[in-house]
Amino acid sequence: PAAAFAPAPAALAPAAAPALPHRRTSFRLGGVAKVGVEEFGDAVLASELPVLVFFTTAWCGPCRLVKPVVNQYASDMAGVVEVVSVDTDEDLELAQEYGVYSVPTLVAFKRGEVQERMVGAFSYEVLSATIDKVL
Repeated sequence: PAAAFAPAPAALAPAAAPALPHRRTSFRLGGVAKVGVEEFGDAVLASELPVLVFFTTAWCGPCRLVKPVVNQYASDMAGVVEVVSVDTDEDLELAQEYGVYSVPTLVAFKRGEVQERMVGAFSYEVLSATIDKVL
């Protein structure tokens, strides 16, 4: 005979996730601030420091490979280079404005102007050497 399964007790059921606002403010995760359209001007274009923008998405496998490299670079270069991320699914208009057609893409800005662009997965050494040219 087929075994009957009882529903899990309420104590084991996962709690409902809190509702999230439609738009978020910037926040910092692992040394990299996540910014959206509202924060991009102040965080990137008006920054006194050079800024590396990491265009990414949650579903992107190569982005997950590059994320620790970007986080390490942000940590190592704190105070010299700002590093921010943009989720292209949430802020498609920024991706379109800066010609991001594939993720991961990193775009280096200095004084509000694009200086360098990297597309795809790369090592820490390649990232560092490429961005050092902008500094």
